[in-house]
Parts: sequence; structure tokens; C-alpha cells
Amino acid sequence: MNKFVFLLCPPLSGSTMIKELFESSEAVSTFYGEGQFFAEAHNIIGRGVPRWDPNLKVNWELLKQIFFKYWNLEKPVLFEKSPPHLLRALEIEKVFTPAYFIISIRNPYAQIEGLWRRKWMPSPTAAAELWVLCARYQIKNLNTLKSKIFFRYEDFTDNIDLFLEKIKEFIPEVGVLNKNKAFHAHNITGKPLHGIVNLNDRKFKLLKPEVIKEVNEVFKLNEDLLKYFNYNLIEVEK
Repeated sequence: MNKFVFLLCPPLSGSTMIKELFESSEAVSTFYGEGQFFAEAHNIIGRGVPRWDPNLKVNWELLKQIFFKYWNLEKPVLFEKSPPHLLRALEIEKVFTPAYFIISIRNPYAQIEGLWRRKWMPSPTAAAELWVLCARYQIKNLNTLKSKIFFRYEDFTDNIDLFLEKIKEFIPEVGVLNKNKAFHAHNITGKPLHGIVNLNDRKFKLLKPEVIKEVNEVFKLNEDLLKYFNYNLIEVEK
């Protein structure tokens, strides 16, 4: 029987690196890219619909058929990582059986640096609000999903051996994952990374004071979320 593994991770928070790590195993089937970007999924969970709307109605049976076209069903582990899935994990759990979830999150300032630099969001405020939305749903996922494991980006990158150990316990069928491979996920260095590297500090240094001040207006209203995931406000030096 196949095991369905869904990585629930906000955008620009290390999900592609984790996907590439899973791809190093002969026991895992992944998609080229993310399931949300399949042409057939455009008007189901892709850019043709409000994919970041928690109330989006998804035709899961049709989506399951699409995913089955692209997974190699001969592999014991079937992996997918589209970030908006974190809003609909409870629905996924009902459709894909057995479903296993890797829940992750990244320091909000590191994520926002990437979102704002790439102009994926109209303002730093909007980028901060996306992190807040994701954080609230990740807490919900942690409290409600049956089979799940949680790692922050920082835990994963700073202690890869522990991550690999926990993943092996969680999904024994995953086989051998190669932590020393070259990772080609787009990153701030513009180059492939050889092994797992925490890039947060480099991203923090690129954040302008005015951006930090703006996002802090959002985070001060949601400081409970930062504390839940053991993050702190970054104060601008006066």
C-alpha cells in the first residue's frame, strides 16, 4: 500500500529543499514542481482560483485522479508539497489514505525577506499577514491531524541528522535520504547548496529597517503566534 506524504509548509520556507531530500530516495515518488501547478489543476487548486482562500471548495476526487497520473504508484511513498495545502489538510486527510503530514514553518522575517524581495506580495504588511495565516493553520494542523510530525526550518537545517532520524521513525518506507547531495532549490546565494544550510542570517541582513517596522505592526498584534513557534520580534536599532 502506498503512503501519501504531504509537506505542509509556507512558501519560501524550505519546502523545495525537503522535496529534493526526499527525491534522493529510490522509494519516493515526487512531482516535477508542485501539484498546484499542473495544467489540469489550474482551476482546482492553482492560480486560476483563490488558492490562499481557506474557504476554497476543492474537487478532491478529480484532484486525486490528476495526482495519480503523475505519481509513480510503484513507489511506496508518494510525496507532494504545494504550500496552500496547509489550509486544507483536514480535507486531504479524508481523501488520501493513509496520509502522513510533515508540518513546518520558518522564522517570519526570513520568509518575508523572500516574499518582499521577489514582489510576490503587494506590501510587507501583506507578507506578514500571510505568515500569520499560515501559522494559525499550522497550529490547527498540529492539534487535529492524526499522523503528523513537526519541524521548523531552523530545526531541519541546524540538526539534519535528527530530522532524518525522526523521518525514518515516522515513515520507515522512505528508505535512505542523502543529506550531502547538491540542492538546486532557488536560494539567496543564487547557487546550488552542497548539503543542508540555514540561510536565515543572510536574509535578516537584507531586511531594511522600514520593512521590519512595518511587519512588526502585524506581529505585535499576533505575538502569541511567534511565541508558540519560539520566534522573537526583531527590533530596529534606534
